Amino acid sequence: MPNTRKHTFLPLALLVVLAVYNRATACSVTVNIVGCSVAKGATDDAVAMDITVSGTDEGVVELTKDYTGTGRVAIWNADRTATISQVNVTDCPIRLWVQGTTESSAVADVTITATLKVDGQTTGTDSDTVTVVKVDKIQYQSGENWIDVSETLYVSIGTTVTFKAIPDPAAASWPGGKPVWGGTSGASGTGETKDVTFNAVGNKTVTAECGNTVTANVIVVEVASLLPDQGTEVDDGDADPDTKWYVVPFVEGGGDVTVTATPNPAVSEADLPADWTLTGAHVEGKLVSFVYKDS
Repeated sequence: MPNTRKHTFLPLALLVVLAVYNRATACSVTVNIVGCSVAKGATDDAVAMDITVSGTDEGVVELTKDYTGTGRVAIWNADRTATISQVNVTDCPIRLWVQGTTESSAVADVTITATLKVDGQTTGTDSDTVTVVKVDKIQYQSGENWIDVSETLYVSIGTTVTFKAIPDPAAASWPGGKPVWGGTSGASGTGETKDVTFNAVGNKTVTAECGNTVTANVIVVEVASLLPDQGTEVDDGDADPDTKWYVVPFVEGGGDVTVTATPNPAVSEADLPADWTLTGAHVEGKLVSFVYKDS
């Protein structure tokens, strides 16, 4: 009896296509930015980006950046000696670095896409997003409220003020180790808020840096003197130079003694710190009080 079994043969070209297709579907690439934000500006700060490939030991991973707005980042090689746009699969897994650049005139989200190509064919893609962040402004705490330091802030000597850096974009998280505090006030360290104690009079600055630097100007004020316009000083016996006694002649029918407070440095009454107070029987504003001689 003759053999009637039928055989089906696929063309060789089709077999090759199927083989390439099967290999392509088995390959994948993963990109993971270790951190959700990076500082604006070309600084030494960068966040890590890990690239991993599975299913193949051939091809390259191409890296592209998609910006919303004008935020900019650079992708650096593993030892941060050169910027790159692709890596060989044989080098994966690999840790690269993402850094904000000076072209970041504004801030924005940046999506980095990794495209795996084997024999020129795209076999997998993955993406992750990083936010370019800068300091928008500095605020200070007043009671339960936060107030922008838009102009000079006047504080009394010995006062501790809590400052807060506001990021741009407002909803962004700060990059690791940011913002960095500084200034002639002696502020130092990192973090969203910073307590600063002002123990010396004069002009001071508080700065917050995240690629850019924002400065808050502070004038520290003390009481230089509190003196009557007449009378003779006598020893009050308490050895405290900040308390004084004055003898003023009694005047039948009245008259008054004007007591004037003098700030150092010299600032206007309107600019005196909020906690500056002057007490007495007859006070006019924060700098002058009157004492009647017949009382």
